[in-house]
Amino acid sequence: MRSRPGADFDPSSWDLLAAAANARGLPTIAPSGRAEVPDIADDELFARLWSSPDARLRDAGTALLLVRPDLAGAAAAAIDRLEGPDRHAAEAGYAAAVALQRVWRTRLRLELGEQPTIPAEPIVRAGLPSPDDDHGEAMLWELSRREEVAHGYDAWAGYESLAEQLLGELDARRPRRRRRRA
Repeated sequence: MRSRPGADFDPSSWDLLAAAANARGLPTIAPSGRAEVPDIADDELFARLWSSPDARLRDAGTALLLVRPDLAGAAAAAIDRLEGPDRHAAEAGYAAAVALQRVWRTRLRLELGEQPTIPAEPIVRAGLPSPDDDHGEAMLWELSRREEVAHGYDAWAGYESLAEQLLGELDARRPRRRRRRA
């Protein structure tokens, strides 16, 4: 999604953040090797994911919130600690999770069981449509439009791709039932 040309990025940071997100149930990223799961608070993890110069790690913050909506309080706390472009990225990631959860509710329920709804309160001041309008689709369209204007890429396709990748990974990990022969 967004890139930060020239931004320094420590590859060991990827492993640390990927290991922490993976340990919390996110299947879409993994450390490059056997990384120890770091002792990192949930709000710190969201803040570091959403402020990462790596687009895959920023997207991982959104995907983690979809997999673990029970961590919405920590994600909201992460937004509050960030400033400037990092805060904007965190608000967009949180808003995307709110909208995508509603758009993909049936598939997410199939893969993860009943989950709490991600509250929209932390991003209300962003002026996006209600997540209840058109099952989150209106919110996602407006968020995507704003991202495209600000950054020049097709954010809708990026958010859809994020959801499809996450759902595909969750589906691949789901145990399959054997069919009984009559």
